[in-house]
Amino acid sequence: MKFGSGADLLNGLNIHIGGPLYNPQKYNFGPQVGFAWQPAESMNKLVVRGGFGINYNQNEIAILANGFGNPPNVVNKNFCCSTPTTNTPGILYETATSTNSIFGYAPNPATITTFGSNNLPTTGVTAVTGFPSNPKTITNYHYSLDMEYQFPFEMVASLGYQGSESRHLLIQSNFNVIAGANGIALNPIANSIDYYANTGTGNYNAMIATLKHTFSHQFNIETQYTWDKAMDENSGPYEEDPYPYNSHAAYGRSDYNVANAFKIFGLWQPIIFRGQNNWGRKGRRRLVT
Repeated sequence: MKFGSGADLLNGLNIHIGGPLYNPQKYNFGPQVGFAWQPAESMNKLVVRGGFGINYNQNEIAILANGFGNPPNVVNKNFCCSTPTTNTPGILYETATSTNSIFGYAPNPATITTFGSNNLPTTGVTAVTGFPSNPKTITNYHYSLDMEYQFPFEMVASLGYQGSESRHLLIQSNFNVIAGANGIALNPIANSIDYYANTGTGNYNAMIATLKHTFSHQFNIETQYTWDKAMDENSGPYEEDPYPYNSHAAYGRSDYNVANAFKIFGLWQPIIFRGQNNWGRKGRRRLVT
């Protein structure tokens, strides 16, 4: 789907056939850097670590595939009543030419569809799906900083921060509503325009505290507490906000936000066979409660 230009943004709408659906961004640079520092004064008991990275993600393939449902590939017809109207073809009642064949019925002339040069039906109404021709790539900037300290009695504690900023998240909207709010003339054929654009943002911030104790016989237990907050404008690509005029107005707690999380788990790594070469050090069992 391609928009028209100027005031004919929707009236000049046309369905593009052939070639790529859009031109993806190229040369996205995704560095991953980190550091670890151990102060000499800590007697090898304290370690400070940190890092930063940029990751990318593609738009949902299932959503992009909705473009194949645009006319002239697909046309939906609604039947109602025995009398046809301008926008609704009537049901055609006829007797089959052969009672032994399901193909003996004449086609309903009301369902025959003609298309204009814009590849939209010349009569009736239809629904189309659109995407930007040059979309942004979903981008995530993530960073972390934590400290780990070794206490007596085989106790190791860590306290850290993790955060991320997401940009160009995929947002679904009804473009006819947006156009009407901005005084743009609607297209009488395209009564529904399901539009997806990479305009959403989100972020995540968390404090993570852990405490680990190592016992004898290759067994250790670890507890972890996370205090975090996840914010975004749209927690999933299939969620259409009821207020489509400004997607940033929907900014708030994410659907998957968990403010407080606590978990405890253990790890046991037994030595099954003993010997000089120790080739039999096998097996791991993870206990989670």
